[in-house]
Amino acid sequence: MTKLRLLLLMLCLALLSSACKKEEKEEKYVRVRYISEYCPKTGAALVNILGESGPIDQIALVNLPQSFQVRDRYFLITYHYDPALDKLDEGKNCPAIYGPMKIFVCDSATEPTL
Repeated sequence: MTKLRLLLLMLCLALLSSACKKEEKEEKYVRVRYISEYCPKTGAALVNILGESGPIDQIALVNLPQSFQVRDRYFLITYHYDPALDKLDEGKNCPAIYGPMKIFVCDSATEPTL
C-alpha cells in the first residue's frame, strides 16, 4: 500500500511540473495602424489597436522601429506598460492636441502574414 501511495504522489508531482511549464508567458501580437507621432512625448507614436470591425483603442507607443512609422500602415506588435515612461514632455508645443494617454513600450513589431 505504501508503494502505491508513493507512486501516486510521484505521478501527481510529475503532472504538476508539466502543467507549470505550459503556463509560461506566451507573446500575443495585436494588429495596429500607425496614425502619427504622439507629440506630447518625444519619440512616441500614436497607433490604433484594431479589432475585427475597426479601432478598439488608441495608445501612445515608444520604441517603435522607424520603418513602421508610416501613416496608415498596418502591422502587428507586442507591447507592455512601463509607468516610469508614462510622463509627457512638459512645455512642448504640439500642432495637434491629444488628450493624455498611457504610454506603452513596443517589445516587437512585425509585418502581418497572410
